[in-house]
Amino acid sequence: MLRAIVLAVLSLGLPAGAMVLSRSPSIAQLSRTPLSSRSAVVADAKIPWDDDQGYGPIGSLIRQGPTPFFQRLVDPAKYEKSVKMYMIKNRCSRMEAQGNMDAYLADPNGWTLTKLNAKKGGYEPDYANINTDPKQLILTAVWASVVFAIAGRMIYVAVYLPELTEDIGKGIFK
Repeated sequence: MLRAIVLAVLSLGLPAGAMVLSRSPSIAQLSRTPLSSRSAVVADAKIPWDDDQGYGPIGSLIRQGPTPFFQRLVDPAKYEKSVKMYMIKNRCSRMEAQGNMDAYLADPNGWTLTKLNAKKGGYEPDYANINTDPKQLILTAVWASVVFAIAGRMIYVAVYLPELTEDIGKGIFK
């Protein structure tokens, strides 16, 4: 067991003094780990300030839309590693890291510009709590139901009432 740990640490490129015999690497180990092998170590990292549960995939859908929602469903391990890396790099809570990762997945260029503006003293949105106002959620649900009802009606007419669409076409193209 000890030999396996030593070989694993040496394969990561850690300096000899950085070897700590534990099942999960510490933050100090991660800071000395080269970037190329850091993502493999992050999956097992225990973050001392990570006592927050965060939010689930539906929270990602509500906050930033379908892109981060599907990313979380398709590759949850990669998403979790990204959240942990953000938490370690910025020393922030899980909610803040998830909000930022969802914003990044939804619009990487916009998120980067927002972060650059925030460093210059500009406005930085609270990605952890964005789009969670109950009134806005109800308005979005009502609007989406109206759009889906109209689209559904159009599909129904096109599929089940083709003679109606043929008559309309004959009248237009005479």
